[in-house]
Amino acid sequence: MKARLRIEGTLRQPELHAAFDREAEHAQKPGHSLIDFIKSMPSRRWSPEDGEWIIAGTGINPQKRFTRAGFTIDLGDDEFADIIDLDDLVEPVSKLAKNKREVFIRPRLLGYEPTLALLGLSASWDRERQRFTIPVADILRAGQPIEGIDFDDETIEAARDAKGRVRVDEVVAESVTVLASAKDSAEAGEHMDELIGHVGDVPDWFGLDLFAYQRLGALAAASGQGYIADEAGLGKCSLGHTRVIANGTDSTLAELWDSRSADRSYTDPDGDGGELIDLQSEELTVPSIDARTGRSSEAQASHLYRQRYRGPIVNVELSPGNAISCTPNHRLLTPDGWKRAEEIADGDYVAMPQLHQTGRMTNISLELARAMAWHIGEGYDHSNNRGRSIDITNTDFDRLDQLELDYYSLIKGIGGDDSAKISIYRSKARNAEINGRKDIGCLYVRSDRWIDWLSHNAVEFGVKSAGREIPPFVMTAQPEAQAEFVRHFFAAEASVCAETIEISSASDHLMFQLRELLARRGVFMTSNRRMKCATNGTRIKRPYWVGTITGTDVWRFAEAFGIADGEKQEKLNSLDLKALRTHKTDRIPCIPVIHRLISTGVPGRRFGYAGRSMGDGVRIAVTRPTAIEARQTIAEVANGQLLQEVASEAQSKWTKQTLDALNQIDPTLVDEVSDTMDFLLSDKIRWTVVKKVSTQTHDGYVYDLSVPHTRSYAAEGMWVHNTRSALAAAAIVKPSRVVVVGPPVSLTNWERETTFSGLAHACAGAIGRDVTVTESGQPKDDGGFSAAHFPIHGDDGEFENLPINKIVSSRKVKDFPEAGIVIVSDDMLRSRPQVLSDMQKWSPEVLIVDEIHRQKTWEAGKSTAVRRLSYATQKLTIGLSGTPLDGSPDQLANQLEITGHLSPVFGGKDAFLNEYCSRNRFNAFMPVKKKLPKLGRILDAHVWVRRTKGDVLPFLPKKTRRVEWIDVPMRDYRQAHRELLMKIGEVAAEFHETKGRWPSVEALMAELPDPISLSSPLRRAAGMAKVDIVSEAITEHLESTTEADDDTYDRPLITWVHHKDVAEAMMDKLAAEKVPDVRLISGKTGPDERDDIIDSFQAGGVGVLIASITAANTAITLTRSSDMIFAETDWRPPQISQAEDRAARIGQTRPVIVTAYAAVDTLDERLHASLETKGSILEDVVVGGDNMVTTGTQGAAMSLTDIIVDVVDQAIIGEKKGKLTQWRAERATAIAS
Repeated sequence: MKARLRIEGTLRQPELHAAFDREAEHAQKPGHSLIDFIKSMPSRRWSPEDGEWIIAGTGINPQKRFTRAGFTIDLGDDEFADIIDLDDLVEPVSKLAKNKREVFIRPRLLGYEPTLALLGLSASWDRERQRFTIPVADILRAGQPIEGIDFDDETIEAARDAKGRVRVDEVVAESVTVLASAKDSAEAGEHMDELIGHVGDVPDWFGLDLFAYQRLGALAAASGQGYIADEAGLGKCSLGHTRVIANGTDSTLAELWDSRSADRSYTDPDGDGGELIDLQSEELTVPSIDARTGRSSEAQASHLYRQRYRGPIVNVELSPGNAISCTPNHRLLTPDGWKRAEEIADGDYVAMPQLHQTGRMTNISLELARAMAWHIGEGYDHSNNRGRSIDITNTDFDRLDQLELDYYSLIKGIGGDDSAKISIYRSKARNAEINGRKDIGCLYVRSDRWIDWLSHNAVEFGVKSAGREIPPFVMTAQPEAQAEFVRHFFAAEASVCAETIEISSASDHLMFQLRELLARRGVFMTSNRRMKCATNGTRIKRPYWVGTITGTDVWRFAEAFGIADGEKQEKLNSLDLKALRTHKTDRIPCIPVIHRLISTGVPGRRFGYAGRSMGDGVRIAVTRPTAIEARQTIAEVANGQLLQEVASEAQSKWTKQTLDALNQIDPTLVDEVSDTMDFLLSDKIRWTVVKKVSTQTHDGYVYDLSVPHTRSYAAEGMWVHNTRSALAAAAIVKPSRVVVVGPPVSLTNWERETTFSGLAHACAGAIGRDVTVTESGQPKDDGGFSAAHFPIHGDDGEFENLPINKIVSSRKVKDFPEAGIVIVSDDMLRSRPQVLSDMQKWSPEVLIVDEIHRQKTWEAGKSTAVRRLSYATQKLTIGLSGTPLDGSPDQLANQLEITGHLSPVFGGKDAFLNEYCSRNRFNAFMPVKKKLPKLGRILDAHVWVRRTKGDVLPFLPKKTRRVEWIDVPMRDYRQAHRELLMKIGEVAAEFHETKGRWPSVEALMAELPDPISLSSPLRRAAGMAKVDIVSEAITEHLESTTEADDDTYDRPLITWVHHKDVAEAMMDKLAAEKVPDVRLISGKTGPDERDDIIDSFQAGGVGVLIASITAANTAITLTRSSDMIFAETDWRPPQISQAEDRAARIGQTRPVIVTAYAAVDTLDERLHASLETKGSILEDVVVGGDNMVTTGTQGAAMSLTDIIVDVVDQAIIGEKKGKLTQWRAERATAIAS
C-alpha cells in the first residue's frame, strides 16, 4: 500500500489521517520505518478501528516532511479549498471569547508543546476542547502580539484595552495607596477628601457601624484597591510592655489600658473587633513630634485601643539602648520621614526627639526631690520586729546631716509623726589609715506615717533594687525639682571618667525614666545591659543597666544639671567641656540630601566635608558643625550668593560647569533640600543609629494610642471587619445588582449582613426606591425603609420581601430580582453552569468574593467560574481573604485576575509568574525567594487593604510554641522505611519490565501516588514510635494540674494526632495506665457524640482529649484547655494554626502552651524544617499571618516532594542492585515462619 495522507476536521482543528503498510520505510531514509517517523510527531494516536494514524500535531514544515517521507497528500473537501499545502495549517489560530477577557488558542498542526512554548506561563490547557485559554492581555509581549499565532484586529484591540486598563484612576492613585494603609482620618488627611470627591463616600443610609479606618478601607476598595486581606500587617501597634510618657509620667501601654478600663465600659466595635476607650472626656497628654520641622509639642490622645494580635513583631534596638517591640507597620521617624518598622535595617538612622514635659505639673519641694534621689539610689527598705525603716548609707556625713534635716521637714509637712525616729550611725572603716577607706554612715528613717505616705503616692515599701522606679510626683514635678533629683541621684550612683559619665541600676524601668528626664533638657544617655556582681558581697553576677553620657552630652549635662557631690563635680569640671561642646558624637544623616544638589552638577567640595563624603555610598552622616556648614552653602545656592562667588572666580572648565549647574538648578529642589536640612538639624532631635533589628512571633495583646492632628505618636493601629468594609465599598459605588460569592457555610451570614447594611434596600433604591434611614436604622419620614421592614420569617429563618436571592443546592433557583443581591457559593457556580450563565447575563455591577483564596488554582472549576463571573462585572470586584496564599505566589495569579489587578499592576499572568516563580524538576511552581519582599510591597501599595486576624478576633490569647525533640525506638520506623522502598521498587521493576529500561526519578514519580500519600507510612511510623513518650507526658500533666478533691479538670489537655492508628494506640496506652476521662474525636465521631464530647470538655468533665487534626481543627471551641500537645503535626501551617485556635480563641483567659513532640532521625525532622520554610515564604508576602508554627528545627529545609524524591531515588538504586529483592525474600521467609 502506498503511503497516503488526508486532511479531516476543520480549518481551526485539522487532523491528518495517515495510512501505510506496517513494513513501509521512509522514502529518503532507507532502513527507517514510517511508524518511527509518525511516532516522532508531537501529537499522534493509532486508531485500530480505521487502521490509521491520526495526527493532531506535526511541528513546523509538515508539507516538506511528509512529502520527503513518501506520502501522497490529499487536501480534502471544500473545508480546505483555500489552503495551498499543509504548511497553511500550522500556525495556531485564536478566537476572542464573548467576555472579551479571554482568548482561545487552537494549536492546529504546530502541536501542543510548541504552542505552549509560544504562549508561555499564562496558557491553560482545556483537554476536553483541545485548546488553550489565555487572558487577553497576555497575547501582548512588549506591546506587540505574540509572534507565530494568528490574532485578528478585534482581539488585539481587546488586549491593548485590557493591558491599558487602569485599575485605579491615576488622578487619585496616591490617595488610594495612602487610604489603603491609613488607620484614621488624620493620617489620611487631604487624600480622604480627594477620594470622596472622586468616588463618593459611604452613604448615610449604610446600616452597619463603621470606624474611621473601616471607612478609609472602603474608600480605597471602592476606588480599585479591592483586595481586602485581613490576615496581614496590623497597624502601628506596640506590645503592652512598651513604655510611654503620658501626663508627664511614664506608664506601659498595658498599664494605661488597665487603669482606664477598670472603671468604665469600653466599645467592642462590631462585636468581634478590637476594644476601644474614648479618652476625649479626660486629659491624657503625650509628647508629639512634627515630622516636617522636628518640633516637639504636647498633644491630646483621643482614643486608647487594645487588640489581640498573632503575627510578627519587629524589635528595633538603638545604639543608645532604647528598644521598641512593635508590629511591622509601626512607624519610626527617619531622615526620609516616617518609615514602617519592617523597612528599618541595621545601621539606619532614626530620630530620638527631645521632648518637653507634658501634662499637669506637680509642685514638690526640693527636699522631697533630694530625699527620693537618695532613697532610690542608696536606700534600703528594712523591716524587723522594731518596725519599718528606710536606711540610706553614704560616706559623706554632711550629706547625711542634710538629708536628716530634709526628712524632719518632710514628715512635719505631712502632719508630723510623734513616733518617728531619725538618726545617723557611723561604722568605722577597718585599716582606714592603710587603704584610705572612709567611715560609712547610715541614716535611719523610722516613720510609719512617712512610709504610708510614700505607699499612697506610688512608692511601695520593700521593693528591691531591680524593681525601683522614679515616682510619678517626680516625673511630673517642676523642672527645678527634677533637676535637683537628677543632681542628687547622680551624686549617689554616678561616676565621672574621661569624657564620660556612667551610672548603673538593676532596674531597666528606672533607666528608662532617667533617659526621659535627661532628654527633657537635651541630654541623651545610652544604656546597655551588663552582667555585674552585686554590691552585697555575694559576688553573684546579675543583670544591670549601665547608662553612659558621652561627648557633647557631657557638656549639656554639666550645663543643665551638674552633680551634687563635691568630688564628682570637681572631676566633671576638670573635663575639657569646651571641646566636648563640639564633640563628634552628634551626627546628622544629611549626606544623601546634599547629594541631591551635587547630582545637578554643583561640585561636592562647595558643601565642605559633607559634600566630599559620598565616595563609598556607606557613610551618610557627618558631625553637626559640618552639616551646619553645608546648610549655609545651601542657603547661598538659594539666594544666589554662591552663583555670584563662582562668577567672580578665575574662569576654568570647572567653574563654567558650576555656573551652568547653578543657573539651571530647580528652585523647588533647593527649597526641598533646605527644608529637609532644617528638619535634620533641628536641635530637638538626636539622630541615632539602629543597632539591631530582629523579629519574633507574638500572640497576645497589642496596644495603641491615637493622637489626632499630629499623628506622630508611636502607635496608630486599628482593626478591621472586612465584611463591613466590603459592603461599605459596594455601597459607595451605588450598584443596582450585587453578587456575593463565598463558601457554602458563609451564605447565611452574608444574607444577614447585606440586609442590615441596607445594601439590599439601596439596590432597590437605585431603580427608584428611597432608602434613607436614620442612624438607628429606622426609616425616615420620607418613605425610606430599613431592615426593620424585612422581618425574619419564623418557619425557615429567611428574610421576607427582600431583593436578596440566596441560592442553595437544596432549593429551586429563584428568578433574579430586577435589582438586588444574589448570594451563591463558589461550589454552585462550578457545579451548575446554567447558574453561572444566568449571572453573567444578569451583569452584576459589584462582585464580592469571600474567601477568595479558595480560587487560588487557575485551572480549577471553581476558579474558572468565579473568574468568568468577574469578567461580566461592570463596576467593582472585591476579594476577601484571611490567608491569600499558603505556598508559592502562583496561588495569587487567579485571585489577582478576579479582582482585576493582574494585568494593570503586574503586566499579566505570564509576567507575574516569570517574575515571582520558577519551576522545579516536576514542573511545579516554586517561589523566587529574593523577589517576595518586592511582591509584598507592590501588593501593599496597589492591590490590597490589609489587616490581621488578630484585629478581627481581638480576644485571641497569647500562644507559646515549643518543639520537644525526643529519641524513639527506631525498629518499626526503619521497617516502614523498608516497606516504602519495596513498594516503590515494585513500580520501578514493572516499569523496567514493560519498557526495557530503568525509569528516571521524574518518570517514576509520574507513576506513583502523590507525595503526601507516599509519606504517610513514614509519618504513621514516627507517630507510633512516640506513643509511649507522649502518653507519659499526658500522665505527668494530669498529675501536676489536677486537684485531688475536685471533680472537674481546670486544665484539661488536648493531644493532636493525624493517623487513626496513632490515636487508637494512644487511647489503648492511656487505658492500660488507668488514666480516667479520656475522650477521642476522630473522623468516625458522629455529630451528636462530637457535641457531647465538646460540652463535657468545656464543663471540665474530660481530662484528656485525643483529637484528629483534620477532624477537629475547625468549628469547635475548646477554651477550657490552655495546654496542648501535637503528637503528630501537619505539612501545612494553616492547619496547625487552626488546630491551636480551638483553645486560643474568644473565651480563653490563660496563655496557651503548645508543645510539639518530634522524633529525632525520622521524617519529623524534615517536616518541621519544611514548616519553617513555608512559614518564612508566607511571611515575606503576607506579613503578620500566623505562619511560623514551629521553632528550633533540626532537619534540612526540604519540600515534601524533595523528601519523596530522595526515597524514590533510593528505591530505584535498591531495585537495580537487587537489595529490595533480597528484602522481599527475607520478608516472605519471616511471614512463612
